[in-house]
Amino acid sequence: MLNKVNPKNAIIIHCICKENIRIKRLERRSKDILDYESQSAKNILKSIQQKNELLNEENPGLELENGKINSMLVVNTSEMSLKWKGNPPKDLSKKINLIIKDLLKEYKQNETTFLENEIIKHFDNFAEEYDDATEWRKNKKILQSLQTSSIPNPSRVLDIGAGTGLASQWYSEQGHNVTGIDISPKMLQKASERLDFVLLGSGTKLPFINNYFNLILIRQCLHYVETQQLLSEAQRVLNNSGLIIISSAVCPNEDTKNFWREFKNATQPLRLEVFTLADIKKLSKKTGCKFIKEIHCSLIRKEKIDSIKKRARNIPGGIHSFLRNMEKLTSKLFPELEFRIQNDHLIYRQYWVTIWAKKI
Repeated sequence: MLNKVNPKNAIIIHCICKENIRIKRLERRSKDILDYESQSAKNILKSIQQKNELLNEENPGLELENGKINSMLVVNTSEMSLKWKGNPPKDLSKKINLIIKDLLKEYKQNETTFLENEIIKHFDNFAEEYDDATEWRKNKKILQSLQTSSIPNPSRVLDIGAGTGLASQWYSEQGHNVTGIDISPKMLQKASERLDFVLLGSGTKLPFINNYFNLILIRQCLHYVETQQLLSEAQRVLNNSGLIIISSAVCPNEDTKNFWREFKNATQPLRLEVFTLADIKKLSKKTGCKFIKEIHCSLIRKEKIDSIKKRARNIPGGIHSFLRNMEKLTSKLFPELEFRIQNDHLIYRQYWVTIWAKKI
């Protein structure tokens, strides 16, 4: 087609995103019978499954280098950013930018709404068994890492992503005024038995005035949200010299992060990201917080393979084959994860960090 047009009049708009996000979008579109690209998405996913590998992205940059087009607009739908390459016509480049920015804004809203609905459904179904479903939720050391007597009593405490209220229950028992916010109604029903006040809502759009809370807790929810947006909101509603405590499972280093990202993408597709300690510190610093303490711990996780299978995406070869391959890989490259299959369970070591920071 490009051979039949004048290169000066040819512009390519090239959309890119992270590979795991691309796969999620393909799966979503393949299930939507009203989407005109539904069949195309099914065909691409089928090709991926048959090859048991990810498809390579096209590279229209070659067309620009070869002079077949005059310019190219790269649209990154992960970062919601635009970047021109080549020499686009000035008037046209401005108009296209405005149009695509509006489309990205609308798309991001739809994407966020869809993801939130899926997360709500997941945790509503999980609420009854949540507290006892895995080791970290009631782990004494992790819970104690969130507790401090250094704040005035009573103080206003906010638990973002409160779930069933386990992380902030101690503060309520000490006489503080504790508010828990979460997007899952059924999780909040459980939290209402532990906390003073519960609110249905998102941590990325907190319905509170500026400088309101003395202490904010964020335990194991950063991977489900736009992290920077949540931390910015937390910083906004935290009062001057207030304390923010973030507790999260982390990868020991960048190498294990890359492995864990791929593993979680396959077995827990609702998660947006995994983190190292350095990642969380970097994100927190952008919100203007000063670190005062970090507490490390680790524990052995034990998950039923059938439970993993229920939430996993459609994996070529099946979940058992996938886990066996992961076991072989980690034994050679990442022994610190202690990743192994034992009867009908997956066992691995999970690393945790709790960070205390002051608003400055």
